[in-house]
Amino acid sequence: PETLRHTQHLLLDEFQDTSPTEWDGLEPLITEAASEGEGSLFIVGDKKQAIYGWRGGDVRLFDQVQAHFGGGMTVALMDKSYRSSPEVLALVNSVCGNLEIIEDLFGQKVASRWEWKDHEAAKSSMSGEARVETVEKEEMNEHLVNCVKEIGVGEKQLACGILVRTGKRVTE
Repeated sequence: PETLRHTQHLLLDEFQDTSPTEWDGLEPLITEAASEGEGSLFIVGDKKQAIYGWRGGDVRLFDQVQAHFGGGMTVALMDKSYRSSPEVLALVNSVCGNLEIIEDLFGQKVASRWEWKDHEAAKSSMSGEARVETVEKEEMNEHLVNCVKEIGVGEKQLACGILVRTGKRVTE
């Protein structure tokens, strides 16, 4: 579009979920804007958070885009977290920073491309709770309720997030 020809700076967020088809549509416009000499492209994303492979998202685009634009791109790791407590990041680091676990879960091909630097909390005073537990399926709901009560949800001023696969699980 004519308006994009006057755009000098582009920001693509959540790039890990971009599909090759989406990139094919954007690439000529981005290349044109960047070729103006004063344009810039800022891509934000985390390969480890790619969750839209089922709809075409392809994390390999990070490397392809970097190769396409050559040495003109700078990669900056964002390993300091302003949203997570040291406890949460310790769990993340122990799982995501362990190449043996990554290889066991996802195979050698993924492990060989795994880029990791331990994350640190910007606010070391922030408190939190993080754990992974294995329970039998029929004991799961009761166990979850007990864990939530144990950390004081409903009694203390705190936020609690529980990840589930479906809306039906939320109701359960």
